[in-house]
Amino acid sequence: MVAYKYPVSRFGEKELEENNTITLYENINIIKMTVAEESIKAFSIPEEFLTFYYEPSEEEMSFYRSLVE
Repeated sequence: MVAYKYPVSRFGEKELEENNTITLYENINIIKMTVAEESIKAFSIPEEFLTFYYEPSEEEMSFYRSLVE
């Protein structure tokens, strides 16, 4: 799943910007979340610091699966 956001500024581009990507894996309760480099404007951060893995609660995992189905 990819999440987008509108730019915060009142002027300039009004195109949607990628904010983050959530990856669900089959048969395991692990989520991979990757923050888009474009969403951090102030400075550059290496990609390995923009990727997170975590084990969500069963309720959160059910919510994400309901969005995908």
